[in-house]
Amino acid sequence: MKNYTLYELTPSQDVIQLQTKYTLYKRVVNILFSATYNESIDYSLMKQAINILIKRNDCLRLRFIKQGKQLKQYIIDEYKINHINELTFSSKEEQVNWFKKKRKKAIQFLKGEVFDPYFINTYDGKCMVLFRVCHLILDLYGLNNLFIDLYNSSLLITTNSFLSLYFCLSNIFFALI
Repeated sequence: MKNYTLYELTPSQDVIQLQTKYTLYKRVVNILFSATYNESIDYSLMKQAINILIKRNDCLRLRFIKQGKQLKQYIIDEYKINHINELTFSSKEEQVNWFKKKRKKAIQFLKGEVFDPYFINTYDGKCMVLFRVCHLILDLYGLNNLFIDLYNSSLLITTNSFLSLYFCLSNIFFALI
C-alpha cells in the first residue's frame, strides 16, 4: 500500500460499522440506489460520466483498512472504472430476484470495493443506472447528490452545459431499492 494518510471514521461511520459488526444481516452495509430513464441512454457516455464522478468525489475513492482493532480510512489518488456490467431482464420476476440477491450480498469494503455500478435494461424497456454502495462512504442524501452530479456530468460531456436540479429530478425516477 502506498503511504496514504489514515483518517479516523466519523461518528456516523462508527455507528454503521457497529451495525455491520453485530448484525446477522451483513447487507446493512449496502445501499442500492438507481436512476431509471424513460428513454435509451448511451452507456459508454454514462461510463465516462461515472469516471468523472470518481475523480470529483473523494468518497468514491475512499478505502478502508483495519489497524489493530480499529477501522481506518484513506483516499486513493486515482481510480477509474474500465468495465461496467450491463444486464438485460426479460421479466419482472427475473429483475426482482436479481435485486434481492444483489441486495443481500455484502459489499467487500475491506477489499477495496466501495461501490459497484450496473447498467440495466429493465424488463419494461427502460434504462437504469444502479449503484450498490457501501454505506460507510455515502448516505441517501449523498447518493441523491451523486446522481444529480452524474446526470450533469453526462450532460457536460454531450452538450457542454448543466441543467437545473429541478429538471434533473423531474425527468429521472430515483429509487432506493
